[in-house]
Amino acid sequence: MKKGTGPFFTASSLKKGPVPFFARRAIDGLLAVLLAPRCASCEELLDSPTSGVVCPRCWSALVVFTPPVCERCGLPVLRTGSCGPCRARAFAAEITRLRAVGPYDGTLRRLLHALKYDGRRTLAKRLGILLEAHAHDVLDGAHLLVPVPLHVSRRRERGFNQATDLASALDLPRVDALARVATTRSQTGLSRDQRVRNVRHAFAVRTRALTSAALCDRVVVLVDDVCTTGATLEACARVLARAGAREVRAVTVARALLHHPQMDTDTHR
Repeated sequence: MKKGTGPFFTASSLKKGPVPFFARRAIDGLLAVLLAPRCASCEELLDSPTSGVVCPRCWSALVVFTPPVCERCGLPVLRTGSCGPCRARAFAAEITRLRAVGPYDGTLRRLLHALKYDGRRTLAKRLGILLEAHAHDVLDGAHLLVPVPLHVSRRRERGFNQATDLASALDLPRVDALARVATTRSQTGLSRDQRVRNVRHAFAVRTRALTSAALCDRVVVLVDDVCTTGATLEACARVLARAGAREVRAVTVARALLHHPQMDTDTHR
């Protein structure tokens, strides 16, 4: 389709030339009056709805992890290398490398809640761009992405899987290789050991959609919205490794800091 031809135009055509600029302003004004759309983070009225569902102020307020980070788990450290828990193999032993955009707090937490619970699925694309920028060393050299699955009942209730939407926004092939085959109790309030036991048998390879040959000797990257203790990612990685994956890495939009009181990430998957 040619941009800006006839009486129709695309969103990308609004970026060029004086007429498209004024057209964008007119559409923004019309949408602001008719729909009164609000920012997915601060809930203030959006001045430019055609630019996205998050206002520029909230995007600029996003807190992200900056180098140096632990080579393995991706949490900030004082100097290049691995953090203490990773040196002791106390974090998600099946995951070789994990990266996240930032802490599960503030704007990032509100955006993920808007994505999951308010159905603001367009956020997945923008969050995917952020994730790709912060996790390029994990994504480089990988063969495929595997989103962490929802149980079928939760998937039916929500209507989508946020991890699948995020994986679809990344520039690698996506394979829905896993299924959540068991419902589990809430992870809130559980210790790491309890969380590990809780999800130990919750996942399996989707044999009908995928043969073990698709995973054999592949570098696989798990994708999820949030990581707390790594128990869910570790359970998924163990299943993928048994199915033949050579290496399992992981990327998440946010990482819950364990001292933070709001550790609800696995509760409402």
